[in-house]
Amino acid sequence: MIAPAATYVRFEPALADDIPETDHVFYETPVLVEPSKGGKALARVVEPYFDRTWEHFSSHAQTPPAQVSRFAAVVASDRVGYIAYPVFGMHARHGNETYRLLVRNLLARLLPDRLLHVGGPSGVETSIMRQPKAAGRPARTIVHLLYYPIERRATSLDLVEDIVPLFDVPVSLKHAGKPKRVYLAPDGTDLAFEHRAGRVDVTVPRMDGHAMIVVE
Repeated sequence: MIAPAATYVRFEPALADDIPETDHVFYETPVLVEPSKGGKALARVVEPYFDRTWEHFSSHAQTPPAQVSRFAAVVASDRVGYIAYPVFGMHARHGNETYRLLVRNLLARLLPDRLLHVGGPSGVETSIMRQPKAAGRPARTIVHLLYYPIERRATSLDLVEDIVPLFDVPVSLKHAGKPKRVYLAPDGTDLAFEHRAGRVDVTVPRMDGHAMIVVE
């Protein structure tokens, strides 16, 4: 059996955080799989009424969904997740938010206690650096936040022209021991923080494109 060029995916509640309760179109062909022992289908492939060709026409890029198939779109166990679609390439080519949310929700299921949680727009970029103890300073963890939204200002060129400030950005870092100090660099502004259940929670009051949080 060959899957249609465009199918739909129906999500189970365990994988549907922030995803509207409907069938979502996936514009590329999946691998046809069924869960084996130990695996659970967290989303199912929904077949369209027909594949859109010169012989069968629909006014949209795909035909409406017809019925749920026996094939899984996403399979997961306690430690492994599998997506039957080329989801990263699909997101790069089609920009569908559902593809990104699928990956995010699957990672959240596999890694419920992530190293870093950051609120704010989805375009915020993060990185973490660990620095061992050195002469004159303790060991520390440095969290970088970047938010420079790009805009298409030319036919084939994306540019950053404006710095859009963010306010009250929540940050939660996995950190075993209670830190002595949390502050913004390079100005050294101290941040109020809470340490509970092995995590440090802080709020960055204002971020103008970049913020550097130091946890000592």
